[in-house]
Amino acid sequence: MRWPKRIGIGVGGLLALALLVGGIAAKMAGRDPGPGPNGLKFPVDEALYPFAHHFVSLPNGARVHYLDEGPAQAR
Repeated sequence: MRWPKRIGIGVGGLLALALLVGGIAAKMAGRDPGPGPNGLKFPVDEALYPFAHHFVSLPNGARVHYLDEGPAQAR
């Protein structure tokens, strides 16, 4: 009757190891590479997007890219 107990301990150990490895992999996959050149995460063709890049950081930590449509006095 000792070998079923050993199997249970072995299976439990493998499950714990799988959960640990899965948790580490999930943490690594969710890492944000951060901004690159001009604050962008990827290159943008200036011929396709000839606008200045503007960013605002929100209180929750999110960074938003926006397009400035003109002067503040525009109607």
